[in-house]
Amino acid sequence: MIESGARIDQFGTQQDRIDHVRTTRGVFRGDRVVMALGAWSPLLANQLGLRLPMQPGKGYSITYSRPALAPRHALVLREAAVCVTTWETGFRLGSTMEFSGYAEGLNRTRLDALRRGAAQGLHVSEGPVVQEEWWGWRPMSVDEVPIIGPSSRWSNLTLATAHGMLGVSMSAATGELVASMLRGGAPSLDPTPYAPSRFGV
Repeated sequence: MIESGARIDQFGTQQDRIDHVRTTRGVFRGDRVVMALGAWSPLLANQLGLRLPMQPGKGYSITYSRPALAPRHALVLREAAVCVTTWETGFRLGSTMEFSGYAEGLNRTRLDALRRGAAQGLHVSEGPVVQEEWWGWRPMSVDEVPIIGPSSRWSNLTLATAHGMLGVSMSAATGELVASMLRGGAPSLDPTPYAPSRFGV
């Protein structure tokens, strides 16, 4: 069962275990708790006395309708640090890394930098119609390595966060690794580099 639109308000703990999670859609109990909240992980971890060494890195993108002349494949304009993605009906410019905490909203300076960077490397750098101007937070750890594994503080908490800019790319492998940890089988890959214990959490 998946509960959508449920905000976590409080954790109930007993000794070294998380007993329940209180949300806007009720109280939930389980033998195990997996914290996979991306950039929001440090905010919730604070309620459990955990200081996760990570912060949100804000990224931006502009999505256009597809121009008549567009790259056939996704590419990165290295000097301008702009990622270009093309599909049948669309065209997207994305990149930047802004460390501004949990500040919401679009920064026009960042969007203009995407446009300028694309214009340096593409014959046609914008599509006919702007479909979306977007921003989002990437969960960045201090060592740029995900935090995956059992908490050293709470016996039934497993962390799966801090994937930086590769959350979608690493999601299947992370899911498999977490599943193997929870069922007690041999993990498909060595979990040591990702262990929360490297940060004492």
